[in-house]
Amino acid sequence: MSAKPLAMMVKKITGVTVMSALALSLWFSNVTPALAAADNEPAADAQTLQAFHASYRVTRGGSEYGDAQRELQRQGKELWRYRTLTDISWFILSDKREFTSSFVVRDGAVINREFAYKRTGTGSDKAFSARFDEQQQQIINLADQQPLDIPWQVPMMDESSMLHQLKLDLLNGEQQRFEYQAIDDKGRLDHFTFVRDGVENLNLPYGKVDAILIKRIRENSSRETHYWFAPSLNYVLVKLRQWKDGDEQATLELVDYQQQ
Repeated sequence: MSAKPLAMMVKKITGVTVMSALALSLWFSNVTPALAAADNEPAADAQTLQAFHASYRVTRGGSEYGDAQRELQRQGKELWRYRTLTDISWFILSDKREFTSSFVVRDGAVINREFAYKRTGTGSDKAFSARFDEQQQQIINLADQQPLDIPWQVPMMDESSMLHQLKLDLLNGEQQRFEYQAIDDKGRLDHFTFVRDGVENLNLPYGKVDAILIKRIRENSSRETHYWFAPSLNYVLVKLRQWKDGDEQATLELVDYQQQ
């Protein structure tokens, strides 16, 4: 295979925004409402987040291309730390991405403290980090110590911690549509819209689970992203799939889950 077609194929595999979504590090990040009675699932009691570690496999077209890790840890009385890692490789090419978010939850709203993103591998390395100053109501770019031109709001999230806001909303509500604003991996404020689309029974490497299907809505885009959250596993993200122009770009599936 020539170098040019090889590079084009790797660009399709490693360039997809599924890495940043794992967080959503959507990973989802764990980025989430209680099930409606029509879904035949008991409504979840209002509760806080729970620490966990989850591992995933990343595939495309049935072939395995890498793995991912998501971990939520409690640090002190109020602070949470969420970390997602994605490691994808194909022949001699590689793409590694890491998202780290520190945040508190107050009155059901996620409020960031810190956010860091790093990408290494084939091609240009990338990084961004910021500190969220609630007292001054500013987001500080740590590269130059200058505030970003972004108005303070509550909740105040990055695209990774946003998945936890979605999770809290899934735990404590029954709405069908979710609207969020969050800081992306370039330090820009982005708008995210999600809708709930029923419950599906999934057969994953982890095993069989019932999961809520959440779809991200993008205006004027050929890209589709679907997320599945499992109520039986405290609404952890168990599957993520992304398409572009109808073609699968990447699929993330749960392999192991440990509540801590």
